[in-house]
Amino acid sequence: MPGVCSLAIDEARRDGYGVSTLVPQTSTTGTDRTVNPRPMIVGPLGPTQLSCLTSWRARGLQTVFLQTEDPPNAWGIGHLAHVHLHKAASALRSADGARWLREQVLAHDVSGVTCVGDELALWLHEALAPLPQVSRWLAPARAITDLLSKRLQIERASACGFKLLPTWDLRSADDVRSLPRNAYPVVARPDTPQSVSPGFKVEVWRNSEQAESFMRSRQRVHSPVIVQRFVRGPNVLVHGCRHGDGSQQPYAAFTAPRKHLGVCVELTPRPLSPELEAACRRFADVFALQGVFHFDLLLDEVDGSIYFMEVNARLGGTTGKVAALGLDEPSHLLSAFGALPMSPTATPAAGRAYNLQAALKYWWAACRGRLSLIDYPCLGTLEATQALLRMMASGQEEIGPLRQPRAALCYHSQKLAGILRLPGR
Repeated sequence: MPGVCSLAIDEARRDGYGVSTLVPQTSTTGTDRTVNPRPMIVGPLGPTQLSCLTSWRARGLQTVFLQTEDPPNAWGIGHLAHVHLHKAASALRSADGARWLREQVLAHDVSGVTCVGDELALWLHEALAPLPQVSRWLAPARAITDLLSKRLQIERASACGFKLLPTWDLRSADDVRSLPRNAYPVVARPDTPQSVSPGFKVEVWRNSEQAESFMRSRQRVHSPVIVQRFVRGPNVLVHGCRHGDGSQQPYAAFTAPRKHLGVCVELTPRPLSPELEAACRRFADVFALQGVFHFDLLLDEVDGSIYFMEVNARLGGTTGKVAALGLDEPSHLLSAFGALPMSPTATPAAGRAYNLQAALKYWWAACRGRLSLIDYPCLGTLEATQALLRMMASGQEEIGPLRQPRAALCYHSQKLAGILRLPGR
């Protein structure tokens, strides 16, 4: 689809991107050290952060973990991070916090910094700008900012060849009339996280009365509420990695056969069609992405169509699950910025990976009859119990005590400390 690709690239250039599949895009990085790099990851203690620490330590790297929870309380973190720092997120994201971060980065000879989360990534870009020798292992700030817009993502996805669900833009209750009556149920999301007040993440409207009532309850609609036809089915996750010279590693696709409250409970590998991979590659080129990222797509269980939902240009909530299936995203991230030699993308192993906490939440909601339209699949108590037991018997927990005993100790001790309200260590 060369015509579509050219259109998307031309539009991106007009928007200020210097994109090309032949020209390196390395403006967001400093001078990467390929000899014994020392990575820092910033954020709370979760499966993604633990996957990074485990992967980097296995490669013999000296790791630094800046934990932003208050208070931190996890056993065994010293077995994963050579340096464990702590500063609450509220204190870190300030002028004093930025100065403190730069001092710690220099004191511990950090090569590059990364995180999980778009807003934190933008803050890190700004906070570390005075240290050009320290790499920011993040997508370009311009791309992160623009990808916050669901509307822009949809427009670019269409130009790159993705299938799209029927979509409408609403700015007021009067605009609800533009939706055909046979469109319901529909799913509504804000264009950007702060574009609507009071804010929301996702809403499902079953009819026009619910849609009008919701729109009237908004005090401010700075940019349109994005409304799309509701389709029942599992999510499809496509993980990719793009280097500074524009080259891309082979993509890997996964199905999320179970999801709850917007979270993928489990993942299984799936084939990736050449057409879908080509659309993903074009999209990554249009935004000049660098590092790892994943596309969140939706599979229509009726006709098998796969629709674009959004892209996350960073490490994400599925990093730990794909790592359990053999896809080492933390190492690919460093190789994308020249901090590690490029390693071939391993074919994900057959099987399934799951998050036990998310699985138990899904099961408990099913037992109480509390699963919603956005949960999948909607099972009864007996079916949900059988599915949970099958998953635990045949799958791998993303932070499991057998596969990652040190990471499991850190993760579950932190959760237990929170439940028991123990003081910080």
